[in-house]
Amino acid sequence: MKKNCLLIFVLFIFSATYADSVRETPLVKTIRKVMPSVVNLSTERIVNRYQGRSNSHFDSMLDEFFGYQRQRRKNQKTYSLGSGSIIDKEGLIVTNSHVVHRATRIQVTLSNGKKFFAEEVASDQVNDIALLKIIDLPDDIVLTPIEFSETDYMLGETVIAIGNPYGLGNTISHGILSAVNRETTFQGEAIFSDLLQTDTAINPGNSGGPLVNLEGKLMGINTAIYKEAQGIGFAIPTQRVENLLSDWLIPERFGSVSLGIIPARRYKENGQKEIFIKEIIKGSPASIVGLKNGDIITKIEDKPIKSLIDLSSFLWKLKANEHFKFIINNDKSYNLTIESYSNDNIDEVIKRKLGIGVQNLTEPIAKALGYPFFNGVVVSDVFNNTADIERGVILVKLNSIPIYKKEDIARAIRAKFYGESINAVIIYLTDDGYNRYLLKQNISFHLK
Repeated sequence: MKKNCLLIFVLFIFSATYADSVRETPLVKTIRKVMPSVVNLSTERIVNRYQGRSNSHFDSMLDEFFGYQRQRRKNQKTYSLGSGSIIDKEGLIVTNSHVVHRATRIQVTLSNGKKFFAEEVASDQVNDIALLKIIDLPDDIVLTPIEFSETDYMLGETVIAIGNPYGLGNTISHGILSAVNRETTFQGEAIFSDLLQTDTAINPGNSGGPLVNLEGKLMGINTAIYKEAQGIGFAIPTQRVENLLSDWLIPERFGSVSLGIIPARRYKENGQKEIFIKEIIKGSPASIVGLKNGDIITKIEDKPIKSLIDLSSFLWKLKANEHFKFIINNDKSYNLTIESYSNDNIDEVIKRKLGIGVQNLTEPIAKALGYPFFNGVVVSDVFNNTADIERGVILVKLNSIPIYKKEDIARAIRAKFYGESINAVIIYLTDDGYNRYLLKQNISFHLK
């Protein structure tokens, strides 16, 4: 009797263990690994109606840039939902640009349900990528960055999409990698030529979320569904995401410091990866010590460079007066010191580089100029500048950086030097004798 009971007990334990092992597939293990790196994003935009005659073009322009601080009769909050991936322990998140476009507030929900607000650090609407940073992340919150894959994509391999479709929270779908280097066109022109195609179910709200392989590594950012067919989705590949992030993850963007190195990743003919210097900023510490465009970065101090995202994560956190050593081509060593500079003379820097004077748009200034919102930067003087710009216009964007105050302009131009161009977006008021309109214009400054 005792032997029979013991046998039954052993069989029970074996069957339970076997059942668990069967259920815990590679797919389950991957999802468990990746889930803490995925966030849900909700964005808020307050749609206001301007006091006066309604005009849809006028309203849409105000909503796009400064809708949340306009004079108004009625407010209506609207929400959009998307997803993102944590790429750094200090709260950096990558998502689609269209997910956070025009957002007045961005709320991040972690996989454990904790919620924080985030700000947009940079965005590129052409590539549909945006970089966010959690505001005031508590020290006791431990984030799990997602790992980036290489570009050794295998057709038919299992891929997993994690996102926030229809606001349902983190939702899993999986399928296969159907094709690589897919081209998409808009009005007859090729927009992308390197998209990943998958049959994984991607629904509204999945935008900005990760497409990962069975190793739990990021293959791409889910970005679109092919409307004319079922079961066809696209993702922006890791290599393009990394190279774009490397333009943004530099110390110049996060503080009043200068290093002067913009790295990138490429592959040689034999398939080996290289991390190289794509651009050296003139007059920077990197330029002064003799680093050049095209130099291959092999080590920082004595640590080999494993990936571009690892290098970028190191660079953006550098502080003033920090010292470190770059190893180039495995044999040449350069000692670098991060240079600091002051924002005390912001007005002088803007005048010298852009040829304009600016003021933060306060309520009295806005009322005097007739603007129905109280946020942004207004051009107050025009000196010897190369852009088609007049006094009284609002400067809203320089390259990928939104402009809300004068300090944002300094941040946008600090890494730019004589002879370089910088794209700008301005808006201004006009009228036809009956209605007032906001018009948007794209211009370029040639820096002095």
